[in-house]
Amino acid sequence: MNSTTIAFPLTNETDHQALLAIKDMIPGDPCHVFSTWNDSIHFCEWQGVGCGRKHQRVTALNLTSRGLAGSLSPHIGNLTFLRIIDLGNNTFHGTIPQHIGRLFRLQSLKLYSNFFQGELPSNLSLCLHIRIMYLHSNKLQGRIPPELGSLSNLFHLIVEDNELTGTIPPSLGNLSNLAFNHLSGEVPTSLYNISSLNLFSVAANQFSGPIPSSIGNASRLYEIDITMNLFTGPLPMTMGNLHDLQNLRCYRNKLGLGSIEGNELMNFFNSISNCSNLQVLVLATNLFQGLLPNSIANISTTTTLLALDGNYLFGSIPVGIGNLVNLRTLALQYNRLTGSIPDSIGKISMLEQLFMRTNNISGEIPFSIGNLSRLGVLTLMDNMIEGSIPSSLGNCTNLNKIDLGFNQLTGTIPSQIFDFPSLFVLFLNQNYLTGELPLEVGNLRNLGKLDISDNKLSREIPVTLSSCQVLEFLYMQGNLFEGTIPPSFQQLKVPMEGVFENISAYSIVGNDKLCGGVNVLQLPACPTEVLRGKKLHFNSRVIALVVTLSVVLLLAFLSTILYRIRRFKQQASSALPSEKHDSQLSYGELLQATNGFSSDNLIGEGRYSSVYKGILESGEKIVAVKVLNLNERGAGKIFLAECEVMFTGKRPTDNMLSDDIDLHNYTKMSLLGRIMEIVDPQVIVEEEELPNTSNKLEISLVSILQIGVSCSTGLPSERMKARDILKELHKIRKAYLSVGG
Repeated sequence: MNSTTIAFPLTNETDHQALLAIKDMIPGDPCHVFSTWNDSIHFCEWQGVGCGRKHQRVTALNLTSRGLAGSLSPHIGNLTFLRIIDLGNNTFHGTIPQHIGRLFRLQSLKLYSNFFQGELPSNLSLCLHIRIMYLHSNKLQGRIPPELGSLSNLFHLIVEDNELTGTIPPSLGNLSNLAFNHLSGEVPTSLYNISSLNLFSVAANQFSGPIPSSIGNASRLYEIDITMNLFTGPLPMTMGNLHDLQNLRCYRNKLGLGSIEGNELMNFFNSISNCSNLQVLVLATNLFQGLLPNSIANISTTTTLLALDGNYLFGSIPVGIGNLVNLRTLALQYNRLTGSIPDSIGKISMLEQLFMRTNNISGEIPFSIGNLSRLGVLTLMDNMIEGSIPSSLGNCTNLNKIDLGFNQLTGTIPSQIFDFPSLFVLFLNQNYLTGELPLEVGNLRNLGKLDISDNKLSREIPVTLSSCQVLEFLYMQGNLFEGTIPPSFQQLKVPMEGVFENISAYSIVGNDKLCGGVNVLQLPACPTEVLRGKKLHFNSRVIALVVTLSVVLLLAFLSTILYRIRRFKQQASSALPSEKHDSQLSYGELLQATNGFSSDNLIGEGRYSSVYKGILESGEKIVAVKVLNLNERGAGKIFLAECEVMFTGKRPTDNMLSDDIDLHNYTKMSLLGRIMEIVDPQVIVEEEELPNTSNKLEISLVSILQIGVSCSTGLPSERMKARDILKELHKIRKAYLSVGG
């Protein structure tokens, strides 16, 4: 007999002593639960203790959410009248005592959200009256004991979010919630035959195989969650028998591998139309392919979430989608859908989130979208949508995110979309929008991200933009703006709170117009108002003369750089072999040459790509390898430009430049961290060999090309003043020639 088991007959004094033993093993008591656990009152009046009236024996121990820390004493097995144990949401550790198996009256065991570890006690199977067992969110390990299958009264068992392994024993037909473990294999078919089963959750395991048609026998099921497993299709049509089904979550499986496409997918949607209580239907990321069937409109009108994203569905969005009047979220992104957005979308008046990005949707944004007054998120980016942005969008006053980037939108930006008090993200980039950025942009006081880059917007940048006080990201490049930068952006104040309190956490090098900040930065105090500089006027002859001198000086400076490179190469003991333009290298050779694309070989890094130095053929040849990041927005155009270089031999400065990417705009886009990508990589490699050059070449090239961009703008009024050009070129030349003496 175990030394902790009391041999004499159990009485209410036994309960008294057992409670004190339990208290002794729980030293952490921040809520002072045990302050009442003393002889001043009867133990049945102690906090968290419940007793029966007749025998004054402990029948309930409820200490949930009290912040208790410690282990569970084996003496709990001496409370033989216990029917309820609820110790959930505390900080218990150690193992679950085997002695709980002695509590043959136990009906409810809740030990969830603690740190219990070890294996599940197999003798829990002796608690024949137990109905509820919540053991989730612990660190339980090992296999599920098959003995638990004898618990015929158990109707709700949750062991999710543990570290359980192995398969589900066939005897465990009553297990309904096994989510977030490491279980694998196929689910026993006996599980689906339980008519009383109402919840089936095995999310985040490695279960495989098809879902059998016998699942239709579990007629009381209201929730099925098989998220993040390896289940294959087809989805059984018998799910239509589950009239109480409310939630069906199948995200990230392989259900499409069961050839659910065409008529089969249509039949599935027809079958679940019988599930009149359906609220959530998630079939995202399942390798589904085929036509998006019209029968999708036949599912229950009670559905609030419909997610089919991340599949290979094609065809147009059915007009009948407007029948789903209670939808809150419609997710169709990352498919191959074509056609236009139907006008019937405006009938879904409860819609809060609309996701359709990365498809092949064309046509115009329907005017009826303005009927969606509850809409909070609208993402239509990366499609082929054309026409203008409907002014009716201004009726959607609850919008907090609008993403219409990478489309073919034209016309002006309607001022109505700037009346959204909660708008935080506005992406209109990579379109053909014209006109000005409306003054009303200043109404977006909560705007955090604004991207209007790569359009054809013109006129001046509105001064009201400074009213967007929480703006964090602002992208405006690739437009036709003119005039001056608003004064509020010419001299920005460095905050003193948050990350800006720690000088080692950020850098402001190269921003000599900043003010404020912590004292260690030694920045000037911010003035109460920004003084406007006086405009300088030159006659045409003076301008022509100064510009000519500037160009001459610029050429002389570049000649100096090339001369220093050649001189160093001549002095080197060995020269680089001549470049072979027709050589072909495998990925493995490049991987070896760059030491696995090591950071030590990184020469330059920008928004769209990185350039690595590589050494081929035992050090006899040096190459530069450019790696494009095609996941970055806008990298597609750069990729096409690089392909053009490889196929034609032309550089981006040749005739390959289109109306959308001329030399001016190509260089302008590259100034945002990509300057070393448009420079000949061989120059980068050669210059790196010069002693003590560090990164000053890159700084000099950035400065020179900034001048070139300024001097090549379409509007003369926007071009850099000649006097400033001379001043900047002298400064650049002096800084660069100081390298190496």
